[in-house]
Amino acid sequence: MNISELLDGIAARPMMYLGDNSIFYLKAFLDGFVMGQEDNGQNSTFMVNFQKWIAERYSIDSSHSWARIIDFYSSHQTEAIDTALKLFMEFKDNYKF
Repeated sequence: MNISELLDGIAARPMMYLGDNSIFYLKAFLDGFVMGQEDNGQNSTFMVNFQKWIAERYSIDSSHSWARIIDFYSSHQTEAIDTALKLFMEFKDNYKF
């Protein structure tokens, strides 16, 4: 399974994967998935590029994680995770694996 397939599953049933509506649970889950995969760096490259894409999208020039950036611009955790999943879908649809 690659990160694209995992994100499809999470988007369809986030509570099954995360257990709570928390963007930080999502980040921890994805970080763990990437660390546990032997994929020649494809998943980690995807996440690095997603981080850069989010920073550019929000015009952020700092070391804040994609999760912190999205959380900052969201009014509550449910909105943050919904936004993150929407942005992941948009990014992965245009990303070349």
